[in-house]
Amino acid sequence: MIKAHEETMVVAERKKLMKRGCVGYNRLSGMVPSTIGSLRSLQVISLPHNLLSGVVPLSLLCNISSLNAHTIKILDLSFNRFTGIVKPESNDSATCSNVLEKLNLHENQINGVFPYFLTNFSTLIVLDISGNLISGYLLDNLGNLMNLEEFKLGNNSTTCEISVSVKKCELLREFNL
Repeated sequence: MIKAHEETMVVAERKKLMKRGCVGYNRLSGMVPSTIGSLRSLQVISLPHNLLSGVVPLSLLCNISSLNAHTIKILDLSFNRFTGIVKPESNDSATCSNVLEKLNLHENQINGVFPYFLTNFSTLIVLDISGNLISGYLLDNLGNLMNLEEFKLGNNSTTCEISVSVKKCELLREFNL
């Protein structure tokens, strides 16, 4: 259960000690509490190789409180059982992360179409959503990610035509479809 770890993280946060929350390979199960994303000093959340399920809470990607600036730079939720990502409302997209650099959702069970709102995260350097159940077309929005160095979408059911907009991603060195 992730509840006990959440309480430890909150106590450390109050003391301004918590920059990283790394709890991988612990067989944690259940849903990730949305309150973890509101810890103000937290820059890294790493929960790979657990049994976490449900949807990735919006609070991990966006500032849902007007009191806190979003500080999460690295979010690693790989090798879990997530089935989706909570999509921000259209008026919330302005408050979504301006600092997130690495998003790893590799080997989950995320289904549906490509989460296009992720292409608004202009600070992303690594986006790995490979090994999921994502389907449909990949649109032109990928060119919005001009800092992107690695894009991994392989082992999904997407239909892709490489868009001209990818040329805007001049730093791109790994493109895995």
